[in-house]
Amino acid sequence: MAGKKQRLLWIGSVVPEDFYRKLCSMGYKNQQASRIAQLNIVKGLEKHYGVPFDYLSGPALPAYPKFPELIISPYNWKNEDGGQGSFASYINIEYINRIFKGYAMEKAAKRLTSSYDRDDLITVYVNSPHTPFIRAGIEVKRLFPQAKLVLIIPDLPQFMETRVSPIKKILKEFDISYMMNLMKQFDYFIPYSKHMISYLHLNEAKCATMEGCVSDDVEQYKKSEARKPFTFMYSGTADIRFGLKLLVDAFESINGEDCSLIITGKGDAADYIKDAQKRDNRINYYGFMDDYSKVKQLQADADVMMNMRLPSEEASMYCFPSKLYEYMKTGNPVLSFKIGGIPDEYFKYLITIKDETVDALKNAMLKAIKMPKEQRLVLGERAKQFIMTEKNTDKQTKLIYDLVEGK
Repeated sequence: MAGKKQRLLWIGSVVPEDFYRKLCSMGYKNQQASRIAQLNIVKGLEKHYGVPFDYLSGPALPAYPKFPELIISPYNWKNEDGGQGSFASYINIEYINRIFKGYAMEKAAKRLTSSYDRDDLITVYVNSPHTPFIRAGIEVKRLFPQAKLVLIIPDLPQFMETRVSPIKKILKEFDISYMMNLMKQFDYFIPYSKHMISYLHLNEAKCATMEGCVSDDVEQYKKSEARKPFTFMYSGTADIRFGLKLLVDAFESINGEDCSLIITGKGDAADYIKDAQKRDNRINYYGFMDDYSKVKQLQADADVMMNMRLPSEEASMYCFPSKLYEYMKTGNPVLSFKIGGIPDEYFKYLITIKDETVDALKNAMLKAIKMPKEQRLVLGERAKQFIMTEKNTDKQTKLIYDLVEGK
């Protein structure tokens, strides 16, 4: 044991902030929230292990020409803590880019781990069931049979990108089948919902359910003192399947109240929201904002946050909305439907929307408007304290560390 060195490798979509901004300027529109969620887990695990992570990164970039590079340029970096990172380079052609990306990430994994010693203690964390990530993890296991493979499962790809072309649908079904077979080579699993365990037929003894975690840093964003209408806010993927049409319709039905609705994010509901904005000047749609500090300030200035994952959405049983932590951390109350992916303990701190209808959502929003300010602030602060105390990086990642390292 004396000569063995602990090595940690994170396979996911983490890149340095400046490079992330560059990718955004080139057409990468993935949610900053996913990147922050990964870094929160990394931070907690690094504390428990006492060593920094290396990174193998492959963000889901749009295919050429939506993304300007036909061949994705490689990128390597070193962190101040000694960790190194590698961004995989591959041919970015529609439909087959995932295959090229898989081979590229295997090669990048081999290069990145070339400095590891044969008997090092290696633990590989793969963030999300994405075939190229999984292939890279298995490649490390091939090179270092003693390595532990851990798959973190925030979402299930079966329920993502549901509106695709017939060709892409066939390719996706093949990819999922292939991926599910590869997953059998992993040692441990971290599902974000307990329902994923039975759905994926996982060994419960090899699982630790965890919904993500909240960093313990102090928020820098304070409410503006300028007078403004009562503000509801939604930030995230602006898709119809995530309740954006329902949200707009419910808000427009509210009359006689000094209120506004802010929506940020890109999605297939964008045109619907823009049309509503023309009819109702209380609606403010900002689209995708790559400057996350501006999003955070808007959240701080809002009065109520809107979690719009719908009970009727099949995926709602198998996901925990990562935005919920972000919302609760603002100290503003959160309106939410009761979905299977959110554990019951959370609903003591949320304003629950009773039914998936315009009237039910409207009534919940009116309830928030009419709630005494002091009561509203107390509810928001209780929610914030709950996640900061019970769902912080230290506690949540300790669940992972204890499972993987047998502590």
